[in-house]
Amino acid sequence: MSKLAVIHLSDIHIHGSADSCLRHIEAIAETCYTTARAADACLLAISGDIAFSGTVAEYRIADTLLLRPLLAALQQETGRTVQVAMVPGNHDCTLRPRDEVRETLVQAVIEAPDKAQLEEIVRLCARVQDNFFDFASRWLLPVAEQPSALFWQQRFDVLGEPVLVSSLNAAWMSRLPEVQGQMVYPITRFEPLLDRPAALHLALVHHPLNWYAQADYQQLRRRLRQRCSAILSGHEHLANTGQIAEQLSGNSLFFEAPALQAHEADADQGFGLYLFDLVSKQVDASTFLIGHDGRIRPATRHHHTWEDKDSARSALDIAPAFAAELNDAGGNFTHSAKERVTLEDIFVWPDLRDWESKEINTLKTRSSQELVGKLQKGRRFTVYGDEKAGKTTLLYWLFRELLGQGYAPLYLLANNLSIKGGDDLERRIVRVIESEYRHPDLFARQPRERKILLLDDIDRLRAELHTLPLILDYASRHFSGICLTATTGFEVTNLTSKEASAALAPFVAVELLRFGFKLRHSLIKKWCSLSAVATKAELDQRIDEVESIVNAVIGRQLVPEYPIYLLILLQSCEQHRHGEIQNSGLSFYYQYLITKSLGEVGVKPTELDEHFNYLSLLAWELNRQGLKAIELGELGKINAEFSRRFVTVDLKDRLTLLTRALILTRQGDSCFFTYPYVYYFFVGRYLARNLDQPAIRAWVEDSCKKLYLRDRALTVMFLTHHVDNQWVIELICQVLRECFADKKPIELNGDTKYLNKLVETTAQLTFPQPDVERNQLALREFSDQIVEAEKRHEPDEYDMLSFAARWNLLNKTAEILGLILKNYYGSLERPQKQAMIREVFDGPMRALRLWLEQIAASLPDFIEELRQIEHERHAKATVEEAEQRIKHRLFNLLGWVATNAVASAASFVASDKLREDIREVVQSNPTNAYRLIETATRLLRPNTVPLDKIKTLAKDLDKNPYAFGVLQSLGLYHMYMFHMDEPTRQSLSNALKISFSATRTLTPRRKKNKRLK
Repeated sequence: MSKLAVIHLSDIHIHGSADSCLRHIEAIAETCYTTARAADACLLAISGDIAFSGTVAEYRIADTLLLRPLLAALQQETGRTVQVAMVPGNHDCTLRPRDEVRETLVQAVIEAPDKAQLEEIVRLCARVQDNFFDFASRWLLPVAEQPSALFWQQRFDVLGEPVLVSSLNAAWMSRLPEVQGQMVYPITRFEPLLDRPAALHLALVHHPLNWYAQADYQQLRRRLRQRCSAILSGHEHLANTGQIAEQLSGNSLFFEAPALQAHEADADQGFGLYLFDLVSKQVDASTFLIGHDGRIRPATRHHHTWEDKDSARSALDIAPAFAAELNDAGGNFTHSAKERVTLEDIFVWPDLRDWESKEINTLKTRSSQELVGKLQKGRRFTVYGDEKAGKTTLLYWLFRELLGQGYAPLYLLANNLSIKGGDDLERRIVRVIESEYRHPDLFARQPRERKILLLDDIDRLRAELHTLPLILDYASRHFSGICLTATTGFEVTNLTSKEASAALAPFVAVELLRFGFKLRHSLIKKWCSLSAVATKAELDQRIDEVESIVNAVIGRQLVPEYPIYLLILLQSCEQHRHGEIQNSGLSFYYQYLITKSLGEVGVKPTELDEHFNYLSLLAWELNRQGLKAIELGELGKINAEFSRRFVTVDLKDRLTLLTRALILTRQGDSCFFTYPYVYYFFVGRYLARNLDQPAIRAWVEDSCKKLYLRDRALTVMFLTHHVDNQWVIELICQVLRECFADKKPIELNGDTKYLNKLVETTAQLTFPQPDVERNQLALREFSDQIVEAEKRHEPDEYDMLSFAARWNLLNKTAEILGLILKNYYGSLERPQKQAMIREVFDGPMRALRLWLEQIAASLPDFIEELRQIEHERHAKATVEEAEQRIKHRLFNLLGWVATNAVASAASFVASDKLREDIREVVQSNPTNAYRLIETATRLLRPNTVPLDKIKTLAKDLDKNPYAFGVLQSLGLYHMYMFHMDEPTRQSLSNALKISFSATRTLTPRRKKNKRLK
């Protein structure tokens, strides 16, 4: 038997000798006697806030009235010396009077966390804890090894079983007031000490993990949970205990102690008592509360197990250099809250498309996370993907996941394999094992069924393709599951080798897909969570701000929807938000991507103008000839013309550089722009710089009349990214003005009386409780399905007499006007902005009037048809019941159409920068339609809800069920899609006559798809 009793005190807050907690010391000791006697050793662990304000007098009281009597009683009862460990809390800091020098240093650390690596700064910030350190030096037992004011470690044995207590001084940068999410702790400084073996390793810290800056939180959490058996903390005055199982860290325990003396009058007060069995790895954890009458009663008792951290790592412990490589996000990405963004910060499982299907032309889509379980079962896969699609990153994360689940993965880069024979291959693989694992001999002893090979970029084998069968034969003999990656197109190339084709035949072929709306949202959410965010509502606002920019830049696959490009955009958003780069409009983001690509292949900033001019001429020539690709001979002519007019350019060198930068792609004797955004960016740039030419103006004018065509719409949109030309803006306004010009914009005042007759009054609606985060993902998944459907059915031309074509033209035109308004809100004068806003409002309202008038003309026939359907479904229903159901169904359908039109108009101009102008437009024409659109600009986004305006509008619409239903739908959308504080949600619900049942909401019912969950 080797048992350790731990008495866990926290948040004692000693003011003076009359403190109530000091009267309970004898009773606390007596409560611990039974457990202490059952143990072979006893530890008193104090997780901070011993004093209230860190004064010498307070520690003197803690010395004489707390520790001395408590330890004396325990030692007398057990006959053994009690070990003592402690850390400071924020109340153990002497923060008054305010030290301005320290405040400056703390703020500097918050802004640049790497400064915490400097012990000189740490000592200056921690000098407010001098009284604590004097106190601790008298009581720590055994004597601690202290390499820094931030960390000290104690070691003692319990019947030969080593115990480590690592104490972390997280309060070194505490301030008044204490702000959650700003604490910095450089845990990597102390990894060698944390890595020491022990039967039980306790981490003692004052603040729970949720108090640390996001940049440090991930590392601190992972390293403590990976290296320590249990984490003991306090600060929040709430008792909690539990067990966590995580990737790479295994099982770890946490114990959060209640306050021994809380500030709050009604707060629970108490302590924790834990009995650890170091042999069986089990712990009985009890929490005791102290009543107002002074009586101590047991509150909770839990039983947990933990694993030996040293043996759990053993063979599965990777080398530090390779661990850093596994955590590489694929680029030097930075964030305002973190100097270097790691893969752990932002990884999202991509989706895969399964090429193996029994049904012809049927492709199955699934999450790549499914590969983990299948590889563990010995399955084999080849993952195909475009350049920079994220194949290597996926293998890195598979490695981490498999390692965390006790398997022994090996990552091989095919490009590093130069193979002359079987022995040569084995030698190279042994060297890779030695570089990836700390204990390669233990890896070698793992059974085959626990080994999994991850072979990257097989299309880049340095040897000939005929060596692939040799590699795969070796892999099959030594590894169970195997995952290969290759660039898209290799599946065709390998057909030239019968041996390679046969070797790959057992492998399931899957394609790495781009990130659609759903996965982009998940990635953006992780990125935004790196910042210190106080509430979920604040996080919603940050995500919406970034997501709207990213989605607008990407458009319909203008930019590759792969993580590397999304991260570049996210980093540029971050720089833009913090004012590091001053620019307006989306052109900045496209230019950022292009400039980064050119810079990576050696183009200097001073050379960008020349390269941009070259590419603009090339893009326009492709557009002028209606070509997607250009023959090298034609490119030579363009190059010669450019050299004659501007500066001499060597065609071979220029083509090589642009293909390396992925600006152009060469295919045989022709080349083309690699990505749509690059092509349209340079076409738009050419147009913007040549608008004074009659031929160009004529082309632009013709294009504005054909915005229903994707190519023309994108070209005009990119033109407006480059310039806010008044003539172009008026052309677009005129096109929008002519959409449904024969109809007056609907006002939703008295022009929908015939619809209000379908129902008698505004309805009181009841819905399930919203699950916001689930709804956010479900909506984006639905958007992905819509995009896929549109890809399959998008025509090259439209019948311009059809409603669909006219509606599409209206939306494209309004979207471009909205982008102009958002891009140039600071340079367009108010009268012009407000005139443009009116056009954006009126267009959808004219279309809505036409649609409703057409419905009204055939309303009796429509109702009669619904009667027949209703009778077939509910033959026993009375005429009145059937009539009521029909009218409600029809009313809701028509209400959905109006809500869609209002939401469309609002989405084009929904921006905080346009709010004042929108308000003036509505005040000048306060129709219900305009008021609803203005309200929608607020409710479609996670803004502060304008409750007073909504209440007034709801009151005004109470006798107008159709318009009130639109307002209800907008409010319901906001409550289902965004986090809100409960008082606001209740007020909004009451105003809109909406109530929620206790049941959680279900995702919207949709047609079944082939996606595997």
